[in-house]
Amino acid sequence: MYVYEFDEEDYEVDANAAVLAAENLAELSGCSKAEIKKAGKTARGKHLLTFLEQIKQYLGEMNNQGIAKLLLLLIEQGLAIEDEEQLQAWLNFLEHLATQRLAEYFAIRNGQKLIDKPLDIRLTPEELVTNLKNYSPKDIKGLGGIAAVLSFWAESCGSFKDSRFWSNLQKIIDKDIVFREQSFVDDLSVDIANAEDIQELNRKQKENEQFSKQQEEAQKQRQQEQAQEQERQRQLQNQKDKENKRLQQMELIRKKNKERINQAFSNRKNRKVVTKIAEKVAEKKGRELSEEDIKKIKIKIISGRGSR
Repeated sequence: MYVYEFDEEDYEVDANAAVLAAENLAELSGCSKAEIKKAGKTARGKHLLTFLEQIKQYLGEMNNQGIAKLLLLLIEQGLAIEDEEQLQAWLNFLEHLATQRLAEYFAIRNGQKLIDKPLDIRLTPEELVTNLKNYSPKDIKGLGGIAAVLSFWAESCGSFKDSRFWSNLQKIIDKDIVFREQSFVDDLSVDIANAEDIQELNRKQKENEQFSKQQEEAQKQRQQEQAQEQERQRQLQNQKDKENKRLQQMELIRKKNKERINQAFSNRKNRKVVTKIAEKVAEKKGRELSEEDIKKIKIKIISGRGSR
């Protein structure tokens, strides 16, 4: 059913390498023991988030046990991750995926009995075998792990009612595991999650889905705002670059004009007049005085019109 395998051993090897590298860097930077330890925890958290991004396309196909392990890893990271917003987003995403798996499982497990007799009924062993024929013991064990992790998380958050709810589902799943692993026994009793359990699962699933959508929309909004800010900064930088280039060009023009004016005019007063003309030409046309400009200015000065 869910084919993607999470190789915990390989993951731990890579995570430990990232932690060791961060701790070594912190130590070489002269950090204290507490800071070195914190650097290692932060690196482990960042490695997990990076890993999740890399396998994001496979999460929908990951087996139940893998989902449980990843969810537990994120919960255990806690405040060790600097980007709490990103951590919470992944927690909500995996919680939604986990709840969806459990809802699908119990809907298939209970079958038509849930519709016909929704309250406190029992399935026969034959019915349970039929309903769970597509679930291997490994699949079911993974679902039990999911329920256990969700119970642990709820208890850690102080939500004991939710913790008991997930724990009760785990107990049912644990019995299913025993049932699937042993030979068929006619007198084996089979519990069923009642309609209220399924309704609660569906409610949690919808809440998680709605919250995930809100987070996606908020993230898109933030990304849009960041893109707009980046564009604004880019435009400002372009303006600064253009202005700097213009100022550099003007400075170069002034330098060349000064050299040309000093060579062409020996009279200080004439130099001052010509410098003002050169500034106007540079501002309006963005160029230095040409030889032709110099000749014209000389003619005007000689004819007595250049001082006007």
